[in-house]
Amino acid sequence: MQNSIILSETDNAQIVQFTHCGHIGIKCNNTLLSLNKSDFQKFVSTYQNIKFHKYSIIFPDDMKRLIMTTPAQNVQLCFTIDEFNSMKKILTEALILLNAKSLINPNNY
Repeated sequence: MQNSIILSETDNAQIVQFTHCGHIGIKCNNTLLSLNKSDFQKFVSTYQNIKFHKYSIIFPDDMKRLIMTTPAQNVQLCFTIDEFNSMKKILTEALILLNAKSLINPNNY
């Protein structure tokens, strides 16, 4: 039995929906952030409105990175511009797929 359905993925990240609870998992390298559907929609909306160049900071290795808070108090996500844009793309794809699934079968989503 499959425990999750892939909604979108890249080489370093994957977004899945867990079949037993319906929550959305955002896996980025070795980090997994799990959100219910409502919180996932809010997370994507917030993420899509972030201006990388406005909020990024320069790290000691001279790379600009954006630090993003998460619902977990002591867990932040850290992205370079390429990682940020890649994550934005798969978050958007996953949200579109979830919305399409809910239109097709509103009782299950």
